Amino acid sequence: MNQKPDDVFTVCLQNGRAVEVSWYKNYFTNTDHLELRGPMTETGYRSDFINKADADELDPDSVKEHARQLAEKCWEENKQKHGRQATLL
Repeated sequence: MNQKPDDVFTVCLQNGRAVEVSWYKNYFTNTDHLELRGPMTETGYRSDFINKADADELDPDSVKEHARQLAEKCWEENKQKHGRQATLL
């Protein structure tokens, strides 16, 4: 599916790094899709789906806060966030 996002915005991690978020509304039936790109994972990418009620529209501020929290959680769990560690032997 080659679809353009309905909205693109940036959220900031607590460390000041920026994460770009592409929001695809109604990607699937009753589901929006978020694509996060930035330094919060080893690959620089995270996909997330948000389920919603029939014909419901999500509050943009709530989606932005969800994306920020998700990016922060990914950063905290990212074992490569300080660079690759050298082996001891």
